[in-house]
Amino acid sequence: MILKDKVVMVAGIGPGLGFRTALNAAIEGASTVGISCRTPSYLDEAEAKILEAAPNCKVVKAKADLASEPEGEAFAAKVFEAAGRIDALINSGRYGGKSWSDPILETNFDDWTYAVEVNCMGMIKQARAVLPYLRKNGGGSIVMINTNSAKAKAPGNSGVSGYAMSKAALTNATRNLAVAVGPDNIRVNSIYPSWMWNEPVIESIKADSSMGTLDEVYAMVAAGTALKRVMTDHEVSLAALFLASDYSAALTGAQLDTCGGEWMP
Repeated sequence: MILKDKVVMVAGIGPGLGFRTALNAAIEGASTVGISCRTPSYLDEAEAKILEAAPNCKVVKAKADLASEPEGEAFAAKVFEAAGRIDALINSGRYGGKSWSDPILETNFDDWTYAVEVNCMGMIKQARAVLPYLRKNGGGSIVMINTNSAKAKAPGNSGVSGYAMSKAALTNATRNLAVAVGPDNIRVNSIYPSWMWNEPVIESIKADSSMGTLDEVYAMVAAGTALKRVMTDHEVSLAALFLASDYSAALTGAQLDTCGGEWMP
């Protein structure tokens, strides 16, 4: 249990990696898991599943949009009020754009603006909201969920230009944040997943026949990895939890590539 008795916030959860990270934080011994997203009904659903797997874990729910600094501050305050401390924040929310296809020569830049607001500025706002509570503890951990597409071209013909650009901006902002809060013993690290084979991805492929069949998409993505398979959100979440834990005490500004070897710097 690498998070035994820790208080962990997971901001921007959804039915994929965000939920899986919150669930596994509870399984790994967190005494309190704070979860936020824009949909209250999903928070209730996530809470029920977390408590089923880890009955002794306290779940703190907050309706919060990553793009809203006041809502992020309220989320952090609510978790602190319930638990008396905050040890780690994992920023998992994302805005992927209106389509899998976002070709740079044809894109609507209005969509890019919102991508930056959520995927970069929103994560930094949420991170700043927890800093006073981490300082009270004498330190802590912030984990940014980034994406492999910020470093490398997405596999196949998908041109997620705005999403990739916004997450590349997050890479730079994360470095600056790590330097700024390092003297407070606050570590800021990132993971860079690529495709994850989970329910949201499977449903989106089914809804877009131009992408091909499930087997065709899986084979295409797997072929580009060293492990020759597509990662799962469970596997990727474990890297985020490692960075949230004391086992990564020597790391800050680190970038863990959780893409199965699709990208090797």
